[in-house]
Amino acid sequence: MPADRRKNGWLWLICIAAVVLVMLSGILTRVISGLMPTRQEKIAAMVMENLDALENSTQAFLSGKAAEPFGIQCTATVETLSDGGQFISYQTDAGGFGPQTSYYGFYWSPEGMVNFADYSLVGIPDTAVGLKTRADGDNWFYTEKITGNWYYFEWHF
Repeated sequence: MPADRRKNGWLWLICIAAVVLVMLSGILTRVISGLMPTRQEKIAAMVMENLDALENSTQAFLSGKAAEPFGIQCTATVETLSDGGQFISYQTDAGGFGPQTSYYGFYWSPEGMVNFADYSLVGIPDTAVGLKTRADGDNWFYTEKITGNWYYFEWHF
């Protein structure tokens, strides 16, 4: 019987060690991900670092010329607001498949923040951080000011 007890003791020790390793890996993953910048922080930093080039490219784009390349990989489109105004959307990232797709990027809007549920301008108090709106079904949108006329956006479909 002492040999069986030793085997059971080692088995328990191995099980406890495995549980501790799984817990430590989860904790370590959370700590490391907490130190990494979020997608929103990366996009905001990219806009701030390339602000002059973005301003030049936006003005060229609005005057009918091709957007000037400036090192940011994105898809730029001129969008029309419900009141007839325009803004330029720069999509930098997307993820998901089919009806679970999310789009991320930034936009330039000379008239203010855009409500993506109906493409209207929104006046929000200066104390608010951003605007989250819902549309049909489980679709939702989030936008937040970066600086000047530049805003971050997320579209979740």
